[in-house]
Amino acid sequence: MELLNTFNVLCISSCRIVQENGLSRVYFRNVNSVFLVQLAVVSATSFCGLKDYYQRSEFYLQSTAQMTGAVRNVALTVVVLIVNMLLLIKRTKVYVFVEQLIRLDRQIGSLTNRYQITVNVRLVKLQVAFVFTLYSIILVCRIILCFVYYFPQFGLVAGIGLVLTVFVEFQMRLQQLFVQFFAEHLAVRYQLLRQLLPVKSPNQKRLIRSSLRLYHQLGSMQQLLNRTFGVPCLLFTLTFFLGCAEACFFSLHMLEVDYPLAKILMESVYLVPGVTLFLGFTYQCDVLSGEEQEFKNAIKSLQYEATEEHSEDYLNFLDLINLKLMTESPKITACGLFTVNLQVFYNVFAAIVTYIMILFQFRDFEK
Repeated sequence: MELLNTFNVLCISSCRIVQENGLSRVYFRNVNSVFLVQLAVVSATSFCGLKDYYQRSEFYLQSTAQMTGAVRNVALTVVVLIVNMLLLIKRTKVYVFVEQLIRLDRQIGSLTNRYQITVNVRLVKLQVAFVFTLYSIILVCRIILCFVYYFPQFGLVAGIGLVLTVFVEFQMRLQQLFVQFFAEHLAVRYQLLRQLLPVKSPNQKRLIRSSLRLYHQLGSMQQLLNRTFGVPCLLFTLTFFLGCAEACFFSLHMLEVDYPLAKILMESVYLVPGVTLFLGFTYQCDVLSGEEQEFKNAIKSLQYEATEEHSEDYLNFLDLINLKLMTESPKITACGLFTVNLQVFYNVFAAIVTYIMILFQFRDFEK
């Protein structure tokens, strides 16, 4: 859970884990600064963007390519602001979720006779490092591009707005990883529960009951995750669709009108974090559903492995549990509109192709 403290330092989360007497405790930290830092970045970016649009409105309205770029930047800024406000409003739910995770780990530790459970969220850690590295490179390239091209051609405000957009997009990527962080933690907990299921043990029924109780707790936590992050999941999906479509369309447009190769590469590079992180996000939600189903399958396998040595009471006990597990499990959804999984990733790409074709038709009307 130490990665939660990283999100707190980066002004994404207002919760922080503190070790007290060997136990993990969750507290609110930097609640106001987390919100105000993001608000300041968004406000400065909005100011520069609006002023630049006012000064060069004819430039943005002269072609579909320029207009779609402006729409993408506006959507990105609005999404970061909305998600930031939602995280502030729903910080208590995030606090409760983290507290329940800590309590769940203690219960699992008591069943396994382990003092503390170690959980490693490898995918999110890898993606956080990837985001840091990539956006550091993008920031340096943007600063160089500003001094070489934007400041002389379009002025100081346009260049500063271009640099600030990097910070806004960086914040959005971290917000998305913050949601994925909790999904990966739930998936790991389902793995731990599956390992608790005994093959042969004198306390077999007690361990199964305890595992089932913890399984229901995880289901409740998954529902809490839906209520907390449903709107951000929807906004992340829409932003990914709009951002990738605009980047693809604008890159094709620049190739056609013979833009400098460096400018084309700078625009195309935005596809890399968008595609990679959204793929990881949908993949992790898929893994969560898969791990939950694997736990159910492990419970069912106990019934198949039961022998004549087991009492009829034990067999009836397994039958009752399997009946309870036949109900549909909660999924990570975007406000209940669709389930977030890899299929969403594929569907969005199909929609992007359609959207690009529509943009090219609009561009044909300009000729």
